[in-house]
Order: sequence, then structure tokens, then C-alpha cells
Amino acid sequence: MKKGWLSLLFILILTGCSTKTSYYFLDWIIEWKVEEYVSLNSQQSRQLEKALDDFLYWHRSNELILYSRQLQHISNQLKQGALTPTLWLKEVNQAKAHGYRAFKTLLPSITPIIASFSDKQVMELLDNIEQNQLDLKAKYIDKSKQEVLNDADDRVQKAFKKWLGSLSQAQKKAIHEFNLQRVLTFPQWQVYRQVWLEQFALALMKRHDQVYLSNRLMTLVTKSDQFKSEQLQKDSTKNVTAFGALLIKVHDLGSVKQKKRFNKKLDELINDLAQMSQNI
Repeated sequence: MKKGWLSLLFILILTGCSTKTSYYFLDWIIEWKVEEYVSLNSQQSRQLEKALDDFLYWHRSNELILYSRQLQHISNQLKQGALTPTLWLKEVNQAKAHGYRAFKTLLPSITPIIASFSDKQVMELLDNIEQNQLDLKAKYIDKSKQEVLNDADDRVQKAFKKWLGSLSQAQKKAIHEFNLQRVLTFPQWQVYRQVWLEQFALALMKRHDQVYLSNRLMTLVTKSDQFKSEQLQKDSTKNVTAFGALLIKVHDLGSVKQKKRFNKKLDELINDLAQMSQNI
């Protein structure tokens, strides 16, 4: 699971080469990522391919237009100076709802696949998830606070540069101040992820009961906040809201050239999503 505000940015990540090209290869990308965690047998691979074909047809027919409309709404708010950190939080929650709805649609198709996992596949999956967590922890454990801050500055600057071009010193300062004030939640997230993984493992131990498995997976994905501490939930909300304030500030500090570039790229994405939803 990614942090909340990244759910919304998933739509934007599709522009890595082009929105349409990325989306048309999404089934292959998902299958490839699944195989990184668990080796499927031939029957499971065929089931997954069919599940993804059906899911992506539904997703393209029903969901892409909703992404397009939401991004258009955000674009209008930015242009009118109406977007606020609180409204940004609402947009992020709406993006989460898109993700939950998609998972609910996909779940009936993937539940039988997971239920068919052998004990060896279950152990492989859990081991790979655990290793992923250890690798992530290793990236931070030996770094000083200054190194973590520098990495965060570079990461956020790169994300904004993709949309705006070269950043001004004022924009870089705003990003730095955001990262200075951002609540560092990584230790709390590690605890949450361990609790989540333990619950996921329990669900897999009872995977042959597909009703139970489906219900537990739905809870783990769409109601995961119940596994987070109250402090983590508060800090995460604070960070999402602060990022909204940063987004607004960096936009307001933008030059005419930057805003023209941003609007052009965002309009292209909005139009691409709308067109793909129509060309079934």
C-alpha cells in the first residue's frame, strides 16, 4: 500500500511515456509485478490474465472518465485559486474511493487464484513481501536526518519539475520547508505494515475458505486504517493536508511559462483519459 496522496498521483504516473501507451500495457505490467512476489503455475497465470482482461475492460469503460473529471475539477480549482489544503484532502479521499471500488470489482476474480495457492507459493509470497519491507527499511536505517531530508527534497523537486520544468529558488525553498515540517511517519508505518502483514498471513492460512478470504482481503485493503495507530492516522492526514498547501504554493509561485506547461500537460492527460474511456 502506498501513502494516501500517492493514490491520486497514480493517475499522473501513467504519463511516464504516454498515458495511452502505459495504460495499454497495464495488464502486462501488473502480471510482471505479481510474478515478482509469487510464481504462478500455468492455470493460475491463465486465470490472472482473464481476470485482468475483464477488470481492465470494466476499468476503462467506467473509471477513466471519473479520473478525467476529477483532474478537470482540480485543474479548475487551481486556475480559479479555489483549491485549499482541506479541499485537497477531499480529493485524495475521493481518489482512495476510486481505488477501493476497483479492488472490490477485481476481488471476485482473484480470490479463487489466491485460494489455489500451494503452501510453497504462500511462503514465497510472504517472504518476498517481508524482504520488500526489509529493503525499504535498509534505505533509511543508516541515514542521518539531513540525508533523509536531502533525499526528500530531491524526490519532491523531481516530481514537480516533471510538470513545471526548472524550479525557481522560491519553489525549492517551499519544498524544503514542507519537508522540514512534514511529520516523519516511517517508524509508525513499519509497525503498521508488520501488523498488516500478520493479518494478511492469517488470511492466507485460511485461504481455502473463499468467503472468509474475500472478506479479509476486502478489510485489509479498503479498511486498513483499523490496523494503524491513531497517531499514525492523524500524522498521515496532517502530511496530506500539508502537501496540498505545498501544491498550491508551488503553483502560485509558478511563472507564466511554468503554468502554461503544467496546464498543457494536465489538459492532455485529462483528454487522454476521457478518450480512452470512450474508445472501447
